[in-house]
Amino acid sequence: MAKIPAIVWLGIGAGVSYLSLRVGGNFTFFFYFGLVFIGIGVARILLSFVFRKKESRLEKRVIPRELPKYFLCPKCRAQVHAGTNFCWKCGRRLR
Repeated sequence: MAKIPAIVWLGIGAGVSYLSLRVGGNFTFFFYFGLVFIGIGVARILLSFVFRKKESRLEKRVIPRELPKYFLCPKCRAQVHAGTNFCWKCGRRLR
């Protein structure tokens, strides 16, 4: 089962509270019900900041990069990328 994001709790709570006040009459229960939803949303946001995983700055900056693979052209021995069809130096067809 998927978790409901905190912004959804806040939005539903604000909507229910606003509409119950707008309609008026005997809808004070729904106003407080909306406030409970807003409270749940705020609590979820605060708990997500308290219990989020701590990552060092170095781990965030390091992006693994795959090095390009090369091979040599059989005619001129120039270094050519693995995905190319022709040699950049002599123009020989490689595939």
